[in-house]
Amino acid sequence: MENGRKIAASAFYLVERDPLNTSSAKVSISRFDEPEPGSAAILNSMFGTQRNSANPIDFLNNGALGVLAEVDQLNDLTSIKTQSKLQFSENISSLDSSSQLVIKLNNVDRVFKLGNLASSVDNYQVLADYLNTGVIRSDDADALSFADLGLFAGGNVTTLSVTSASLPSYSSYPAMQSGTFGTSTGILIPAQPGNADIQIFTREGVQLAGRPLSQEEITSYVSFENGFSRNAEYRSNYLTNDLSDTYIGASVVRKTTE
Repeated sequence: MENGRKIAASAFYLVERDPLNTSSAKVSISRFDEPEPGSAAILNSMFGTQRNSANPIDFLNNGALGVLAEVDQLNDLTSIKTQSKLQFSENISSLDSSSQLVIKLNNVDRVFKLGNLASSVDNYQVLADYLNTGVIRSDDADALSFADLGLFAGGNVTTLSVTSASLPSYSSYPAMQSGTFGTSTGILIPAQPGNADIQIFTREGVQLAGRPLSQEEITSYVSFENGFSRNAEYRSNYLTNDLSDTYIGASVVRKTTE
């Protein structure tokens, strides 16, 4: 360190010279960053994208999910019951005016024909917009829209997805059972109506939201490999239960449905 003022400006403790010290000893001071967590995934990019029921983030494991790095503010982080979904992979170039989407709901086939709109579909998001806004309706006397049936579409260049708001005991929409799109048979991903179990912590081990962990869970989850600091200790003192709960100036509001 060539300039002692840099130490004073960067350190928590100040260093001063003692005039009575006549020793020839030298002190070396250095700074190092704590290494990044071993295999903990960084989740920032996942939550920075607009999401809806047709393109949600699904976490498949029940352990530590990952780390949100350098967080200044986190709004509208929501965990919902997973709705049933149909995925189709029909080649866009094969679409024509005779192409149709068929979805079976409560044993009734609802047919959605592309007709003259087929020529304008160069991306399945375009088709999803037609379906979601009611431009394309069921080809029957009811002429129902996706909104009428509790359906929502999403898409990209290769895949069309259709999700259903039908959940037992929670909605009156018809259950989605199967579907076809052109020559493609939809892959049905069933709903997951169970309660989501999301816990949020600081890297030091302070739990901010969720339910208190058992001793077995603390031993299993609170570790450096899962994204915590090396000397992290589990604390549930600031677990959010009221709107007024805060932790070092940060407020966490938890809303729970019936």
